[in-house]
Amino acid sequence: MKRHILYKRAFVSVLLILSVIFITLIGRRNSSGDTSPKFAEAEKGRFEITVSSTGELVAENSIELKGPSLPSSGTRHRHGRRIRGTSVKILDLVPEGTMVKKGDYVAQLDRTNYENVLKDEQENLKTIRTSLEMKILDTAVVLTDLRNEIRNQVFAVEIAQITLAQSKYEPPATIRQAEIELDKQTRNLKQKRKTYNLILLQKKKEINNIRLDLSGQERLVNDLQEYIAGFTIISPSNGMVVYKRNRNGTKRQIGSSVTPWDMVVATLPDLSSLLSKTYVSELDINKVREGQKVSIRVDAFPDKVFTAKVISMATIGEQLPNSDTKMFEVMSRLDVADPGLRPSMTTSNKIIV
Repeated sequence: MKRHILYKRAFVSVLLILSVIFITLIGRRNSSGDTSPKFAEAEKGRFEITVSSTGELVAENSIELKGPSLPSSGTRHRHGRRIRGTSVKILDLVPEGTMVKKGDYVAQLDRTNYENVLKDEQENLKTIRTSLEMKILDTAVVLTDLRNEIRNQVFAVEIAQITLAQSKYEPPATIRQAEIELDKQTRNLKQKRKTYNLILLQKKKEINNIRLDLSGQERLVNDLQEYIAGFTIISPSNGMVVYKRNRNGTKRQIGSSVTPWDMVVATLPDLSSLLSKTYVSELDINKVREGQKVSIRVDAFPDKVFTAKVISMATIGEQLPNSDTKMFEVMSRLDVADPGLRPSMTTSNKIIV
């Protein structure tokens, strides 16, 4: 047992000696090489401190392509109800990136609900017109009868006057009777004329009320027709169609819904002035200032570098998806517009702070 231990220790000692010899040989070999000092020329220049982030191109100015707005604060029905806006679906939409001219078709919104409402209101309009015509005819008949009664009463007064004139040679009782009859017929004439005037005023008021209802109903139908016509969206000018983004970043497309408060379906961006929209974390936003230069690369053109300047910074941070810190929106305007650049292209931004 002791002999085995001695052999083992001797073997370890031999290995240590061989290792020392090997290291010594390697050291000598390296020392025999080139030992001249190495030099490099220092260069003087700007040491840029930058804040880097990714973003996307957006147009500084654009025309919104949207559905109709509610007519005149919600035109009233004759029963006091208003045209109420509801969410509508996009039934059809030209492909994103389509170049359109002024007057070209862009999109179609679902107008089924409003078409049903329009049919009902058109029926109501016909009913009111019929009521007005009937009221005018009825008034003409009533007033004609009253005027005939007044004419007959005028004749009755004249007969009573003649009777009184012829009775001046009659006994006093006969004369008194003729006077009473004349007074009676005269009072009847006054009453009939008064009644005629009252009924005339009443009928005029009734007709005016129906005419007001008719005017309101016509306005309602016209507003509905104009509102429904706006569900077919036409381009107001030349440009390229870019789909509208929702707050969650998704794009509005066929099948999406739009609300009465935000009927925008797409936009026509002005490509002559583009911005790079990016987000900077709350840790770096205090380094960013308006007017700072920005170096921008676009994924679609990796060999090109575009210059820009910071034009605005958000004052309130946002919690973006997949971000643990608050992010602040920073907008930079490109110095030169490139015909190849398009909105929504991904950008790499280096803000020189």
